[in-house]
Amino acid sequence: MASKNDRLSALGWAIAGATITVASWRMDRLQDRGINPWSVPGLTPGLAGLGMLLLAAVLATQRQSAQTDEADGSPAPPTQWFSLALSLLLCLGFGGLALGHGLPFVVLAALFVFCFISLFSWPRWRAESGLWKGLAQTAAVSALSAFVISWLFESVFLVRLP
Repeated sequence: MASKNDRLSALGWAIAGATITVASWRMDRLQDRGINPWSVPGLTPGLAGLGMLLLAAVLATQRQSAQTDEADGSPAPPTQWFSLALSLLLCLGFGGLALGHGLPFVVLAALFVFCFISLFSWPRWRAESGLWKGLAQTAAVSALSAFVISWLFESVFLVRLP
């Protein structure tokens, strides 16, 4: 059974997901303007809200795993609050400060993905002595994901990126 913190987090994510799904469902469909049904303004947020609901259910029903400790040589994972603060800082830095102020989107996206993966994987890489291999894989994933995300936004969603 999930811990109390996980159940509370799941409840928060479920409320957010349900709110986003309902709000996207209630958005104007723009049928009177001949808009393609797949480009409806609320489609992407609605799918994201449904995804949040699904993942909240998974979080609420997961089994609690044992915490690792320093005694067996493996590093303890960072606290949830530290991880949350670091994620928030990275996202706000990317979306609020860096995006649209100089560098192209594809470069900023690659840097964001690289920093995010590296910061959260660093303790595991150090414990497994796979630092350089992890950094190389992260660089490849970052570059590929940045190009795919850019292509998706520009070619499929027809969004002009900075």
